[in-house]
Amino acid sequence: MPLELDISDLVLGEASEGEDRYLFLLSPATEDFRGAAGYFASRRYFECVDLVSQGYGPTLWLLLMQKARRDGLLGVAPDLSHNSEQAKRMDARLFFDPPPGVEHVENPDAHHPEVYLNQIYFMTGDLVPEEQARRNGALYFAAHSLEAMLPALKAYLLQAKPR
Repeated sequence: MPLELDISDLVLGEASEGEDRYLFLLSPATEDFRGAAGYFASRRYFECVDLVSQGYGPTLWLLLMQKARRDGLLGVAPDLSHNSEQAKRMDARLFFDPPPGVEHVENPDAHHPEVYLNQIYFMTGDLVPEEQARRNGALYFAAHSLEAMLPALKAYLLQAKPR
């Protein structure tokens, strides 16, 4: 899957409900989700537990790493309990062929058989320009309720759950 770095025509949004945190990309023209990540922020890193996208999975992972760095956290780790085959492929790519500025350290909380799932991934600098997408988000959510969108966002993320 190619790495999409230009998100300037999309809405970059964030939401939370209880312990659940969400980062998502939305087309303002069609109001369709282009991708979303569900994560927990209860450790010294973000644990990405859900990731669904239409071509923006690696981009969302990078955006989460950028957010973790801004928030003073170590980075982003794969789900500690379950990872889909698609998630494993993306994590393996980050481990074996990372984009410039992406690094990793061993995650002592993770105990997967695959070494690339036992890592915390982080960035040394921003790779995805997000300012325009955040401005798009401010404009979009000035006219649309983020709270009203949460059920649709959670339904979208259900695609990541094992059946």
